[in-house]
Amino acid sequence: MLDIAFGDQHAAVERLPAELLGETFMLVCAGEVDPHERLLATLKLLQVCRSWRHIARHTPRLFTSLTVTSFARYANHLPVTADWIARSSPHLLHFVFDVAELEGWNAAAVHHCLQLVAPRLGQLTIGTSAALYAALARMRVAFLRLTHLLVFIVNEDSWSGPPAELSPLLPRLRTLELAAPVHLAHFRFPWAQLTSLVLRGDVDHTEYDDPYVVTGVLAQCAALERAELVLRPFLESEVSAGAPAIHLNHLSYLSLIFDDELQAGGDASPAPLLSRLHLPALRHLILGWNLARATLIPPTLSFLARNGATIESIELMNTPLETRELDSILARTPSLRSLTLMWVMVLDYAGVVWDVLKWDAERRRVPKLRDLAIYVQAGGRWPYEEDDLAMERMIRSRWWSDAEDAMPHEQCRLRSLTLELSGSERNVSREVVARLDTLVDQGLDLHLEHSTHSWFLSGPAPSPNADGEHG
Repeated sequence: MLDIAFGDQHAAVERLPAELLGETFMLVCAGEVDPHERLLATLKLLQVCRSWRHIARHTPRLFTSLTVTSFARYANHLPVTADWIARSSPHLLHFVFDVAELEGWNAAAVHHCLQLVAPRLGQLTIGTSAALYAALARMRVAFLRLTHLLVFIVNEDSWSGPPAELSPLLPRLRTLELAAPVHLAHFRFPWAQLTSLVLRGDVDHTEYDDPYVVTGVLAQCAALERAELVLRPFLESEVSAGAPAIHLNHLSYLSLIFDDELQAGGDASPAPLLSRLHLPALRHLILGWNLARATLIPPTLSFLARNGATIESIELMNTPLETRELDSILARTPSLRSLTLMWVMVLDYAGVVWDVLKWDAERRRVPKLRDLAIYVQAGGRWPYEEDDLAMERMIRSRWWSDAEDAMPHEQCRLRSLTLELSGSERNVSREVVARLDTLVDQGLDLHLEHSTHSWFLSGPAPSPNADGEHG
């Protein structure tokens, strides 16, 4: 592609419009799959013509990502790196250090590299072995502008020595992501200044972090606003006597997934964590648990009794429920505006669950509910037409003009309903579809989706087949 810099083609390139030159520049750079080759190609393309040099020098964002994948290939290009970093000014740089092998390791060159990127580094991704990570930490290079750090350690069994202390080197760190199988006990991060913490356990292939270590870390995260945690369940269901409460006064988003089918015993429970969390600012909750519901529901209800008053959005994933348990959850979340049941197995599903969600003047469950999504693994025939009617009654009870009593204001009526059936032989009845379509015309966002036939209620109802059902 660089041949266009020579002969008559050189002049032709210079006459291209600036916008087209810029797009061409981006395409040529992106065409290199290998990050190292992409770096070299980008810098070489600056030599094609004056127009391209002008565009590049006035578009610093083109030079804000740098990836190192091999010490052997990278060590000889430190001048290239310095040029790259200089052109990224005044924008912060994203440096990806994705090296798992020691081949070509040169401590002096790597230290020089870190010193070059440190002043402009806003985001750092480290994917390497435990030994290399420890070596990087010992270099004591301070990243004074770094706000986002992602760490993925391979071959962590080779870890030796004391925990890697990074707190003094990261004065502005706000977001920390640790991907499995990283173990928190091997690190010292500035927990107190974090606003976002992500522990991405791999529920299929790798071990999760020790949940007891996680509770110790969370207790230090006083400024935390967002947490996404995938953990093993605690092996003991009993809460330790005298365990201190964990107060996270700024946390508004919590995603908490417990999943360890292969290792957890029958007494495994999230109670030792849920019972200690005090989250007065919680707005959004995602909770997942695919083991016995008896170990999940009691601590969850206790957790919601303390923290449910401010919650506006709940997503329950892979969690067996009875409708009375769902009703207890709704009773503890009066401000709820959005509810998602994602592959939740409601044990006495069908019409009963719609009755629980129906607006009732006496029970007054979640009066502000506006968005409802239910994803069902049906495993056979979808419930009968009386259950379709129960769904229709629920929708109409929360459709402001049809409510049994005056809702607080029109904005509190149900705004959207998504129902997705997987593995069912039957859709919602044609008659119910036709009646609900009138509400769609009035603004209800209604999505009924089927595993073999997906459609939206925004036009004519689907034609029935010979059995009177939707195909």
